[in-house]
Amino acid sequence: MADDIPLKPGTQTRIHSLVPGGAPLELCAYYPRFADYYPEAELQTKRWFQRHVAPDWVIADVGANVGLYAMLFARLAPQGHVHAFEPTETARLLRANLAAAGAANVSVHDVALGAADGARDEAIYRIWGAAPETRTYPFSTLDSFVRRNGLDRLDCVKIDVDGFDLEVLKGARETLARFDPWLVVELNHALATRGQSVGEALLWLRAEGYTEALVLDQENFVLKRAGAAPAGEGVALRFDREPVMLAAAHAAAEPLPGFLAEQPVLHNGATWQDEVVVSPGPRWAYAAAWPVAAQGAAGPVMIEAELQVEAGAVGLGALTPDQSGYVGKEIAVSAAAGPQLARIFVPDGSAIGHFMLRNVTEDGGTARARLIGLRAAAARPAAPVVSAVLRHDVRAFALDQVLDPAAPERDGRSIPILPVQDIGSALGFPVPYIPERMVYRYGLEEFRTEIDEPGLYRYLYRWLRPKRHLEFGTWEGFGTVLCAESCEAEIWTVNLPEGERDAAGAPLYAAQRLPGETAAPQAGAAGDAGERIGWRYRAAGFAGRVHQLLMDSRDIPVAQFGPGFFDTVLVDGGHTPEVVAVDTDNALHLVRPGGAVIWHDFCPDPTALAASEAGRGVMRAWVEHHDRWRPKLRALYWLRPSWLLLGIRD
Repeated sequence: MADDIPLKPGTQTRIHSLVPGGAPLELCAYYPRFADYYPEAELQTKRWFQRHVAPDWVIADVGANVGLYAMLFARLAPQGHVHAFEPTETARLLRANLAAAGAANVSVHDVALGAADGARDEAIYRIWGAAPETRTYPFSTLDSFVRRNGLDRLDCVKIDVDGFDLEVLKGARETLARFDPWLVVELNHALATRGQSVGEALLWLRAEGYTEALVLDQENFVLKRAGAAPAGEGVALRFDREPVMLAAAHAAAEPLPGFLAEQPVLHNGATWQDEVVVSPGPRWAYAAAWPVAAQGAAGPVMIEAELQVEAGAVGLGALTPDQSGYVGKEIAVSAAAGPQLARIFVPDGSAIGHFMLRNVTEDGGTARARLIGLRAAAARPAAPVVSAVLRHDVRAFALDQVLDPAAPERDGRSIPILPVQDIGSALGFPVPYIPERMVYRYGLEEFRTEIDEPGLYRYLYRWLRPKRHLEFGTWEGFGTVLCAESCEAEIWTVNLPEGERDAAGAPLYAAQRLPGETAAPQAGAAGDAGERIGWRYRAAGFAGRVHQLLMDSRDIPVAQFGPGFFDTVLVDGGHTPEVVAVDTDNALHLVRPGGAVIWHDFCPDPTALAASEAGRGVMRAWVEHHDRWRPKLRALYWLRPSWLLLGIRD
């Protein structure tokens, strides 16, 4: 069977499990059916351990499985020790992975933990989703194990035993009372296999003195008695709402010139002309395949495709030589206003026969993609590089050093960082912000307002509750719709009649097609000129609440409104420092005390700024005018992760 233990654990193609904020974990022995699960398994839980485990911790990993957590603990606690419990044949995979990782500070115990000591027949799940395996297993309580081994400390107990979790807790009562370790326990529907429930487990924990729990990945509960707040008769639950920013597990290393053929082989009526693939459909139809031209690329390979999808959506991936299946994951890329970069990692380059572009348009319509570049390189594990402003423990940044890292830091010129999950408490809103996206598989440089930030706008407008709102920069009216559907505000929005254009007269902002939309915009058409200005809010039925001003934002009739006329203002018009300065001066004059100003295209992350001319313009304006604007604001925050700066008028 495919899920049997490999005859030689450690001989499989190695895969990597991502750890937010840390280096990936490498698995050399695993169950093939979970090969797609391991890379992003339990991201919030791994992040919690990454941030909290101290170098000298002693940890019990109960239900160690193939060793993801045991390897992570071994790395994080090099002066401590890990006791990994795994009673099934999976222990062979566990040992292979620990040996490959050089985890010498882990002891593997082939014993099941439960509520009582002694060998007995039980049905234990070696592979969740398959039938349990019934045989005689040696059982121990954690209390007995601690006594037998003379442990004088235990800092953390992680429990994930597919149904036996409450029984493990009951067998650890003495240990939990003695050491009060951090307790990280999975509680879910698997308890039903033992005639128990999540509610029953929480009731037991409450009786043992636990009053609050942090919930990670929807079903991992983090508890500790010390420092917990009183919770009456219940257990207070908090949920991890911090978005996960994933760093790539692999990066391109040495180029592989000539690895793929220069010209594609076409399928299913697709055409190829002037570097443009047009696939008439249907959905999932192969369109263009670039055969492997250079053999011998053993080892991991990274293929990077830079393209602009002008209509529909395409799937990109590496196929086997007979085109019967994918090697590695397929990536879907939808229509967008500008170029996008797709990176496809393949663990074994020798298994690749073709690089395929196919039509994955949801309604089966035509897909059209312009290929800008296609290259292959040997892949290497990527070092986790996180800019300072993205670190969870950094809560401010020096404004002067964003554009010039060598600039001296000046007093009074730092800007606080407000994590998006903390917006509600910082601004006194009655409900917390629940991000619409919890995992970002790319950096801030690839954020798109229409995909990555609508939830933030909706939340802010919903709870700021403006009666009158002003926005500099209409474009197609997407932002206007977000405001109108989130509150009852009357809206004024300003845009140049013919939109913004570059020095050659070409539109800066193309018409766009958002996910779920079927009508393809005209190629090369401006998205912020003529009839396309604000078409989205008109189509949504909000025209009766919107005043469209067609003019240069610097000419807005300030006197017509008077100071404090608006409750909220969005500054997202021209992005040169000069235009941002005038728009901001007007915004601060027109917004009432206690009202909010939101600046878009503001982001202090160096990689993001390097990729955004608009972002550099907004940042430059703030560097030049901070001392004039900051005294007018009661509070100022960069919302992390986003391209939004939020100010509250004094």
